[in-house]
Amino acid sequence: MNESFKKIIDEYKTVPPAKKLLINALKEIKPDKKNWGVWVYSGILALVLSIGIGFHEETVEVFRNVIEIFLTIQIAVFGVLFTVYSILLSFLNNDFMKLLANSPESDGKSQLRVCTEYFESVLFLYFMSILLSLSILIAMKCIPDDYRLTENFVFDCVLASILICVFLVFSLRVLCEIKSTIYNTIILFRTNVACRFVYFTDEDENAEKEEELRQKELILIDYALKKIVNDQNGNNTGD
Repeated sequence: MNESFKKIIDEYKTVPPAKKLLINALKEIKPDKKNWGVWVYSGILALVLSIGIGFHEETVEVFRNVIEIFLTIQIAVFGVLFTVYSILLSFLNNDFMKLLANSPESDGKSQLRVCTEYFESVLFLYFMSILLSLSILIAMKCIPDDYRLTENFVFDCVLASILICVFLVFSLRVLCEIKSTIYNTIILFRTNVACRFVYFTDEDENAEKEEELRQKELILIDYALKKIVNDQNGNNTGD
């Protein structure tokens, strides 16, 4: 058996626990040099929005509306991700899976595992984001619109802005991950198309070889038949 196939079997014969999948999902968006631009964008936008909400006269009501907007978007994107995941499964035909299995490894993982783990991580990211938004929304529904933590208005506004900023940074960062999901899906689609046409090319080459072989066989058969006819004519003349 192909060594790459053996490794794939070992990688997929066991399902990791949900806790590990959640940790892997968080690692997918951890800040690094590859995604610092997305984090900066999310941080700046979150900071501006959180200050505007935190120092608003109706902070509770405004933040509640913002959470509802985010929750609606997150649920919609989560549904789209399941559709993308089903598209991914349709890509994984025999030839494409062999191609990914035999592709160069990345961090000791096959390309097939890298692809599937990424989409699994994105699904878990949106699950965590939805759960967080839903939990905060329920808590905000239980808080009256004129709720105050202390008598110090500025302190309340600053504290609210910090907490809101943390929520917005995470939610915006997860929402921006849809860009990478779209990009990776496009890459898989283009690679799958290329793989299919390689297969078609091989089929055409095999068909051409078979046709060439068939023509050679016909020539040999024709030559043999002519030889037989000539031999029979010679025998008849001799008689």
